[in-house]
Amino acid sequence: MALRKIIVGHDGSPAAHRATEWAAARAGESGAEVTVITVMDPDTQLALDVLPRRGNWREDVHTLLRTTWTQSLRDAGVTFHVKVVEGRVAPTLMEMAADLPADLIIVGSHGHGNVGDRLLGSVTYRLVHRAPCPVTVVPPA
Repeated sequence: MALRKIIVGHDGSPAAHRATEWAAARAGESGAEVTVITVMDPDTQLALDVLPRRGNWREDVHTLLRTTWTQSLRDAGVTFHVKVVEGRVAPTLMEMAADLPADLIIVGSHGHGNVGDRLLGSVTYRLVHRAPCPVTVVPPA
């Protein structure tokens, strides 16, 4: 399978950084274009909007996504785009993968157990079972 378009789901976690590094290596090998997506879940947004804090957290996420979170892609010389979208994480990533269309979705694993993932309905579990393209789950360090 030739990789032309890769989506990386990024939530700012160390696992997401590892997934981005892995995507940078794959894109460097294949010449694929990478789209790094941060999905802002409504439940998370509500908590962040209500809690008092300095500055605009939405702008902070955009800035981090354009800079620190995608540094490995820049270092690898990979063509990439970034998007911050609102919605439920798994369905939004699947919809974007279908629309692009993506050849691969890459996400990081937070290292939770299999039973916990099924009970909690994790993003990774949903993607692996329902995505319109292959999904690579990069394990934690």
